[in-house]
Amino acid sequence: MRRLALVAVALTAACGSTVQVQGTAQLGGTGGELGTGTTTTGTGVVPGTSVPGSVGSSPLPGVGAAGPGSTSGSAAGGASSSGGAGPTAPGTVAQGTVLAGGPGYTAKEIRLGFSTSNDAAKALGAAGLGVAVADQEELVKTWLAKVNAEGGIAGRKVVPVFYDYDATGDVQTSDQAACNRWTQDTLVFAASGVRAGTSGSGDNLTPCLARKGVAWLNGSGDAQKWTQYLDAMYSTLNMSRTREARVLVESLAQQGFFTAGAKIGVIINDNQDDMSRAVKQGMEPALAKLGRKIDKRFVVSLAQTESSNAELQMAAAGITHVLFAAPGGAGASSFMQAAESQGRTYRYGISSQDAPGLTVQALAPAKQAKNAVGYGYQPGLDVDASNQPSPTPAMRACFDHYRSKGFQTSSLNQAAMGLICDSVNLLRRGLAGQTNPTRASFAAVVNGLGSSFGAASTFSTLFTPTQHDGIGGYRDLYYATDCSCFRYRGPVRPIR
Repeated sequence: MRRLALVAVALTAACGSTVQVQGTAQLGGTGGELGTGTTTTGTGVVPGTSVPGSVGSSPLPGVGAAGPGSTSGSAAGGASSSGGAGPTAPGTVAQGTVLAGGPGYTAKEIRLGFSTSNDAAKALGAAGLGVAVADQEELVKTWLAKVNAEGGIAGRKVVPVFYDYDATGDVQTSDQAACNRWTQDTLVFAASGVRAGTSGSGDNLTPCLARKGVAWLNGSGDAQKWTQYLDAMYSTLNMSRTREARVLVESLAQQGFFTAGAKIGVIINDNQDDMSRAVKQGMEPALAKLGRKIDKRFVVSLAQTESSNAELQMAAAGITHVLFAAPGGAGASSFMQAAESQGRTYRYGISSQDAPGLTVQALAPAKQAKNAVGYGYQPGLDVDASNQPSPTPAMRACFDHYRSKGFQTSSLNQAAMGLICDSVNLLRRGLAGQTNPTRASFAAVVNGLGSSFGAASTFSTLFTPTQHDGIGGYRDLYYATDCSCFRYRGPVRPIR
């Protein structure tokens, strides 16, 4: 199990999924405590423009006049693919505009926090996954060099402020240290990256950043957490755990997974403190709509050898179909190994959170994996390099740039690259043309993006005033026996 625990840690470190979870806070980046549901006055938008959705507003780059739900789109988080230029080009402000300073930025620079885990490659190697993991600081610097050459963000040079997580340390301790780095040592406007550790549960980072007015751009958690920290947390890599659990059931039903007489078991990793809520509020209602229920659930902890016991209990309960609510891939892979050791097979329901193209494909016995189907929205984790889908314009812009600088674009590297490109591009889009950016002005623009933001991490996005976990579509996944690998099938399906 230690081997599989390292896999989960390495994936959270390398791919941006959080190990744990949990805010609406006051918007505005003033550095003070954030209250619930309040906003500050003033948008920080360049005179002569306004926030999308307001009376007389001009669409910002890539945001069509139709407003939320528009599909006019941005190819790489910048210029609109529909040809609408908006008031400014990405990263620039109107000529002659006098820029101001504020929390996390000066008239010339804007500071962004980036968390890394340089132990990720070691952890993956120790777990038996010989995949290439690029230096994460170099990935950040490489993309920022391009962005700064194109005008930076809101006319300012982007300056990274790094914090490195110890992949074998306590995640909550590292969370507090990262927050101190970005809010006390060097104040940043926003932050993104990874969280990693083999001990500690819960999320200290998001609440700490929210209290200090710093937006976190790799949010993760259930619906309760996304609602609580609505304007302090964003993502193009993750969706609400609650939505994820619901969509898993809906996808499986569309694929005919739930056969007559199926008895359903669920493996829950409650080391991540939102997973039980996600199952209760997302998975159970979706199953109930199908006239089905969870017949057996087993709660596991990342660091304990519990898969064998879980499998024995599932077998004793007559379970035939097993679903996983245990992000990182260790839950699925270890259960399949336990089933193989007992000579039993089940049907398995999986998703991107199980890292099927990396962890399950590499560590689960083929006899077990061939019974797995599900859905995916993170190509870097869903399928290996030989089965990557046709790239979207944003994927092509991101990955082609890294290739031109000599980086390998393996699946795992693509996940890390996509997170960096999307985090920076979302800020470019949200702050374009602003002289005095605030978290409120950024949130206001994101609220109006609809499906127009082109992401490098996923197929499609959807941002609304009530949804900042921006995954907008998925594809069905299955295990192909001819290659012993996972592949996509069918079109991109929208997620409501």
